[in-house]
Amino acid sequence: MIEELDRSLERWLRAAVPLPSGTAEVAFEAPERDWDARRSTPLVDLFLYSLTPSKGRAAVGVRTFERDGKMIRERVNPVLEARYLISV
Repeated sequence: MIEELDRSLERWLRAAVPLPSGTAEVAFEAPERDWDARRSTPLVDLFLYSLTPSKGRAAVGVRTFERDGKMIRERVNPVLEARYLISV
């Protein structure tokens, strides 16, 4: 799930900001004091520092609905809030 979120964020970032794939890098690493010194290309680093259940949109329990004349019960996936630290 986290990898899918990372890929989605990178696609969104490259579409929203002019970051040509050959000249700028997007990483998902913990920031370190010398992280920029080890790079030869511009870098945007998105570090996931918090992943918590959403207080405003909490979804718990079981969802019941009808499909093809049968009642279906399925667990509701939790809604999470992801917070990133962005370094450029």
